[in-house]
Amino acid sequence: MQRLNNKKLTQEYREVNLVSDPIYGYIRYTKRNAKNGDLGEQSIIDHPWMQRTRRIRQLQCAWWIFPGAEHSRLTHLLGSMHLAGEWSKHLYKTLKEVCPEAPSSNLVEETLRMAGLLHDVGHGPFGHFFDEQYLRPMGVDHEMISQKIILEELGELLQGIKSSPSGLFEKGEKLDPRWVAYSISVDGLDGFNAPKWLELLRPVINGRFAADNMDYVPRDAYACGVKTVNVDAERIIHYTFVTPKGIALHKRGLEAVALFLTARIYMYSNIYKHRMAQRIDLHLKEIFLDTFNEILGGINPMDDLERFMETTDWSLMEETYRWQRAKAGSKRALLAREWANINGREEQKWKMVFENTFGYQPLTVGNHQLDFETFLSSIQKRLPEKLQNIKLELDLTSLVSRPQDKPHPASTFLLYDPLDDSLVDDAVKEVVSRLQLQTTLMRIYAVVDGPEEEELRQELSKLWK
Repeated sequence: MQRLNNKKLTQEYREVNLVSDPIYGYIRYTKRNAKNGDLGEQSIIDHPWMQRTRRIRQLQCAWWIFPGAEHSRLTHLLGSMHLAGEWSKHLYKTLKEVCPEAPSSNLVEETLRMAGLLHDVGHGPFGHFFDEQYLRPMGVDHEMISQKIILEELGELLQGIKSSPSGLFEKGEKLDPRWVAYSISVDGLDGFNAPKWLELLRPVINGRFAADNMDYVPRDAYACGVKTVNVDAERIIHYTFVTPKGIALHKRGLEAVALFLTARIYMYSNIYKHRMAQRIDLHLKEIFLDTFNEILGGINPMDDLERFMETTDWSLMEETYRWQRAKAGSKRALLAREWANINGREEQKWKMVFENTFGYQPLTVGNHQLDFETFLSSIQKRLPEKLQNIKLELDLTSLVSRPQDKPHPASTFLLYDPLDDSLVDDAVKEVVSRLQLQTTLMRIYAVVDGPEEEELRQELSKLWK
C-alpha cells in the first residue's frame, strides 16, 4: 500500500462538503475545522435556529393543493446561499475596481452567502401570513426577528467563520455579523453605517431579481410539479457588474430578466395566488390571530426568542390537534374544530363567486382612487337588496409583480446601455415595458351556499358585462 504523503492535494475534501440539491445539483458548504478553529458554515447550518426552518414549509397554504409542495424554508435558504455566493464571485472584480477598500473576495463571498442563508431565519409558521396576521399589529416583521437572531444568537458563530468555500479570508479579516444583518433588509440596520462595498452589493439579497426570488421561483415550481419557463440565473448574474452608483444590468441580460419575471407571473397566478389557497387564507384569517394568542400568549417574539423558536408549522399542527380534547365549547375546542376542517380538506366556507382579468389600471370612480373596502362596498350596493348582507372578500393580484414588491432605492438595479455607455435608474422598469400589457386578476369570495350562491354569481357577472 502506498501513501500519498501530500495533505494539500486532499485539503479541499477536509474543508468543504457537498449537499445534494434538485435545482443546482450540489451546493458546497464549509465544514467545522477544529485544528485551525474555523467553525465553518456547518456550525450555522446545524444550529437549532437553522434546523428549525426544516419545520416551516416554504409555501404557506399551497401544500394543501399541491401534494409535492412539502419543501421547507431550509431548502430555499441553502439555495439562496449558493446563488448569493456565485453572484458575489462574479461581481468582485468590478466591486474592487469601484471600492479598492473592499475586503478579500472570500470574505465578501461569505458575507453574501450568510445573508442568503439567514435572510428568512426569523420566519414564523405559515411564513408571510404570520407576519401579516400576528406580527404586523406589533410593528414587527420576520426581517427584524432575523436580524435579532443573527446578532444575538448566531453572532459569535459567524465571527468564528474563517473561510468561504473558495478559501480562507486574508490575515486579520473577520466576518462582522452586522454586515449580514444589514444585508437582509432594505431598511438596513438601525444605528449601523455600512461600508460602501456592502451598500453597493445590497441588490444581490434585496433586489427585485435577487438571489432570494431567483431561487424560490424554480424551486417552488419543481416541488409543485408545475411546468414554467426556466429561470436563467446564470445569464442574469453574468450580465451584472458594479458601478459607483450601484449594481448595473447590461442590456444583454434584459431578456433573461424578462424570462424570470414571466415565470414569476405564472407562479403567482397559478400557485401563490391559487384560488383554493386564497379560500384557505380567508378561513385562516378568521382563526389565525386567536390561535397564536393561545399558543404564544400574545407575546412579541422580539421579547422572547426562546419561546418563538418552539413555534413552527409542526408544533402548530400538533397543538391544535390536541385542542380537540379541550372542554366542549371552550375557545380552544372551537379553534380545533376550524383547524380540523382545514386539515381534513372539508368543503371550504369561502366560495369563489367571481373571477376576471382586466387590463392594468387603478381602481377609480371619476377622478377618485378607491381603496379595497370602498370598492367592495360599492359592489355590494349594486347587488339586489337580499344579497347585500352576504359577506364578501376582494382579492386583487397584479400579474406582473406582487403588489408589495415595490422598488426601493437601496435595492434597485441600474440598466447599462453599451451603445451610448449610459446608466438608467431602474432595469426592471425597462423589462416590464417589454412584457405584454400588465393585467390585474380580480376575484371575489363569499360565505354563501345553496340557491343564493348561484344567484350571487349571476349578479356579479352582470356588473362586468
